[in-house]
Amino acid sequence: MIVTSGSAPARRSGFLKVSYMVARRISIAVLLLCVLSLLLPAGEPVKPPDGAGEREIDSKKVDAAVKKAVAFIRKHQEKDGSWKFPGVSEDRYPMGVTAFAAFALIKGGVKRNDPAVIRALTYISKQQFKKVYSISVCILLLEALYTPPPPKDKKKLEKYIILGQANIAAQAWRQYAPQSHKKLLKEAAGWLVSKQEPKKKLWRYPEVYTDEPCPEDASNAQYAMLALAVARRLGYRDIPDKLYFKVIDWFLENQEKDGPEIPYFPVPGADKSIRELLKHAAKIRKALKKKKKNQTAEEIIEQAEPLYRTNETFPMKARGWGYSAPGVLPEIGFDTVSGSMTASGICCLMIAKEALGGKLRGKKAEAVDQAMRDGFAWLRKNWTVSRNPCKPRYEYYYLYSVERACQLTLTQHIAEHDWYGEGAKHLLAIQNADGSWNKTQHLSALTNTCFGILFLKRATTPVLNVPSVTFTGDYLKKKQDKKKKNKK
Repeated sequence: MIVTSGSAPARRSGFLKVSYMVARRISIAVLLLCVLSLLLPAGEPVKPPDGAGEREIDSKKVDAAVKKAVAFIRKHQEKDGSWKFPGVSEDRYPMGVTAFAAFALIKGGVKRNDPAVIRALTYISKQQFKKVYSISVCILLLEALYTPPPPKDKKKLEKYIILGQANIAAQAWRQYAPQSHKKLLKEAAGWLVSKQEPKKKLWRYPEVYTDEPCPEDASNAQYAMLALAVARRLGYRDIPDKLYFKVIDWFLENQEKDGPEIPYFPVPGADKSIRELLKHAAKIRKALKKKKKNQTAEEIIEQAEPLYRTNETFPMKARGWGYSAPGVLPEIGFDTVSGSMTASGICCLMIAKEALGGKLRGKKAEAVDQAMRDGFAWLRKNWTVSRNPCKPRYEYYYLYSVERACQLTLTQHIAEHDWYGEGAKHLLAIQNADGSWNKTQHLSALTNTCFGILFLKRATTPVLNVPSVTFTGDYLKKKQDKKKKNKK
């Protein structure tokens, strides 16, 4: 349900007036970090990635691909402002699909006062709160609508980098969001909190019966946790600690119990405590404020990468997650471990770790960190960008899930794999002439095109406020030019 400022919070709401100050999406992506030294358990060095993936990506081609994808989404908007693709699974989520398309448009560079966005918001304003997916995406859209883009002026951009993407989003929300929208965020987040299964640990479709064979799933959980992370960042505080501990317990209990050993590689979000990561971020921020005239923010951040590494190595075993708990509806593959759901598990654990902070400690904290490392080890063992590992569908959802897992944990490489470089190269190669990415078994070309935009734009805002620069656009070009110069 969406509530207008003048209506009762019970069941209806006007979602987002569009008469307020125009802001654009953030194209900055976070990813600092962390992979200059990869060590085998025995201490034998593994050659780190040479950046070939990034060198092969033309930032202009990325921008052109996003522009074409945006045009495709625009073309398929209905007169009532919605997007509908009958015959595929998302047809059950008209509100969510519309919010997701609008979210992708904004992340793709469309302004908030654009007619397509206005029509989408008008449609959404007439809907009710019904689905976890839909309400979660609406919360993501709320933040995106208010978050300003990085400034073009060099000095202003450096201040933007120092402040950090998460802080910028929060400040913009406090400054520009009217009370009606803050009220809406509170109601939507409260609804999500209330829909965590009371006798279980995750989320499911609220309309299903309590005796349904699969009462909770990792996919609904990922969207709910991402939305609650946004709500928390924007000032919503009525999220009980037990919600996070229940999520942690589910993912610890339902991860594969064992798996093959994988050579260690850094996962900053797992290898360091939240306190340590924020301490390192503060050091980088201090260095940025004191930088010399001949230094760039990019150089300082690159030089600070070792702060996010650890001298210690950790054992890693490839252990992933399925959509459901093991043994739940195996005949239709619900419990099959897959790339998309393994990335989902990493996302949920990292969000819970950051939210709990020092309240998560002892053996449980160690178990959470190891579970995330082992999830990444599973992704490394089954690495591909052309399909969803171990699941013959949802490949674009998988790529976007990988983006979220890596952004949230500050992981730039999955062992020797440049996840962004390889994924972007693949998406650019298979994009259709009309700007879309193909329909798959259960998802329309529209939804897959949204996933494509969000991956290419590295759309996930980090839960940790760390100084960062974008690895696409101008920053990517500078890295390419620098490598070409060094090669000569």
